[in-house]
Amino acid sequence: MDIVVYMSPSCDHTDEILQLMEECLAECGVSTGYQTVETRDFEDAKEKKSLGCPTIRTNGVDIEYGPQEPEEYTSGCRYYNTLDGWKPMPPKNLIIGGIKRAQEKL
Repeated sequence: MDIVVYMSPSCDHTDEILQLMEECLAECGVSTGYQTVETRDFEDAKEKKSLGCPTIRTNGVDIEYGPQEPEEYTSGCRYYNTLDGWKPMPPKNLIIGGIKRAQEKL
């Protein structure tokens, strides 16, 4: 399973998302870890298909949009539409859902 977290130096969520990733991986029983990729600017984000910081992909698929993601690439901060409104971090259940969907396809 391939898990990639896209980060950006322009957003200060690095420590928080890395901690959340560790919690979600442990909860799913995944010990393989994940890769972090930095996006520096718009062109870099477009090339890497980063939807903002943090973008999390499991086996190449965005955890929020799935295979039908928008072409709205940015190296800036990303916001997730949650039940509590727009948040700069994905809800834990969204990350776990992405990991579990990727596990099912192994």
